[in-house]
Amino acid sequence: MKKISKLTVLTVALAAGALFASCSEDENSKAPEFSPSIIGEWFEDASEGDAQLYSTTEIKEDGTLSMWFGYASSPQSLYFTYDGTYSYNDEKLTQRYVSPITGDNTTEEYDVKAVDDYTLTLYAENVATTSTHHRIVNTYNMSVGESKAFSVNDTNFDATSYSSTNNSIAQVDGSGNIVAMKRGMAFICANSSIGTAVIRVVVTDPDNVIDDFMSFIGSSITEVEKVYGRNYIEVPSIPTERTYALLDETTESVVFQHFSGVVLAIVANLRNDVNSDAIIESFSKKYNVENIGRVSARFNTVVDDQKYSILYLIGDGMITYMPVIETPEPGTTEYPSAAFEQFDNLITMGTATDAANMFGYQLTEENMEDGWFDIDVENEVFSSVTVMFDEDPDSDDFMSITSVSMSTKSGIKQEDIEYWYKEHYTATGDEKNPYSSSTNPVYYVSFKTSGSRTLVYYKFRKNR
Repeated sequence: MKKISKLTVLTVALAAGALFASCSEDENSKAPEFSPSIIGEWFEDASEGDAQLYSTTEIKEDGTLSMWFGYASSPQSLYFTYDGTYSYNDEKLTQRYVSPITGDNTTEEYDVKAVDDYTLTLYAENVATTSTHHRIVNTYNMSVGESKAFSVNDTNFDATSYSSTNNSIAQVDGSGNIVAMKRGMAFICANSSIGTAVIRVVVTDPDNVIDDFMSFIGSSITEVEKVYGRNYIEVPSIPTERTYALLDETTESVVFQHFSGVVLAIVANLRNDVNSDAIIESFSKKYNVENIGRVSARFNTVVDDQKYSILYLIGDGMITYMPVIETPEPGTTEYPSAAFEQFDNLITMGTATDAANMFGYQLTEENMEDGWFDIDVENEVFSSVTVMFDEDPDSDDFMSITSVSMSTKSGIKQEDIEYWYKEHYTATGDEKNPYSSSTNPVYYVSFKTSGSRTLVYYKFRKNR
C-alpha cells in the first residue's frame, strides 16, 4: 500500500483513539448531568485541515461493538469496518478488537467523563486526550435526487444549525432539508441547545455503477489522482494498477489500469450483497446487450464514435469497462484517395533532389553514396517513404529516381489498400507486377508483406 502522511494520521488515530471533534454542539450549550447509558451508535468527526477523519462506534447491549473509520480527503474515500467487544464498569469503557491496519489484538481504555442523550465524552489517559462523540439517531437510505427532512424523535431537540461532512454526496440547508447528490455516504450533523444529533445518509444510485469512472478512460492517471486523491493501493508487482477503496454501498473499490500514464481500463469491484439482477436490468436499459448468461453479462456502448465494452462477471462481482479496438476485415475499410495520392506521383518527379525538396529534406553525403533516403510521414495509410535513385555521377541517369517504396502503418494489409490501385491503375495479370501505369515511361506497382506492414513498390522495371 502506498502510504502517505494523511494515512499515517489515520493510523495514529486508530491506535490511540484520540480524535478531535469538529462537528460539535454550540459553545453555549449545556449537556444534562451524567447518565449511565452508553448503548447506541456514536459518531466522531476528527477532521483537521483537508484531512477528513470520521468514525462511528455502535455499542450493543450484548457486549459487542461494531466500528467504522473513514478517511476522506477526496470525493471517494478509504475506510475500515471491524467488530469487537467491550466492558463498561465504574465509568470506564474498555474496547477490544483486532486492528484492521496492523492485524494485532488491540485494547483501548477510556474514562467516560459524560454521557447523555446526544453526547459521549471519553478521556484516554495513556495519551491524555479527550474525544467527543455524537449520537447517530437515524440512517437515511436515499436515491440520487431524493430529498428528506432531518428529523429527531425528541420534542426538546431544537436544531439551530446543520452541516454535512460531504456536500458532494448529501447537502443540507438551514432548515434541515437533505438532498442526495451522488452515491456514497455522508453524515448530517444538527446542533441544538441540548447537543448534536447525527443522521447517516447512504445515497444509492442503481443506474450509476461505473458511470462516475468512465470519463477517465483515455485521460492521464494524474487526473484520477486530482479527483480521488493519493490514498490508493498500488501493488509493486503491478505498477500499472491503482486501487481506490470507496465509501459506497454498491462498489467496494475501483481499479484504474493505465499504461505510460494513460488510463486504458477500469474495473469496479462490487459488494457481496449487491443485487445483480438490478444491475443487469439497469445496464440493459442504458447499453447495447451482447449476451446475458448465468456467469457473465456483456454489453457495449458508443461514446464519441468510440465503442466500449462492459463485462459484468456476476459471480465475481466485477465490472470491467474498456474501449474496443476493432480490426476491420481485410478489404472492408476504404481509406480516402488523398492518402494514396499524397505520394503516388513521387516516381515521376524526375530526380531525388526534387523528391527530397518535397519533404523539406536535405540530402546527405551518405544518401548520395548509398543512393537512397527514407522519410517518416504523416498519413492515414502510410508511415514512411523510401526513395531510390541512381548514385553514379558518371551515369546519364545520375540522381534520377529508380523506385519508390511506401510502408503502411502496422496492421494494414494488401487487401486493405489494393482496391485503390485497382481503380487507378491497369491490371497486368502478372502476379509479380500486378499493376502498371498508363504513362510514358510505364512503371509498375507491386506489393510485399513485411512483418505487420505492407510495402508498396513503384518501379520502372518489372520484378523478376
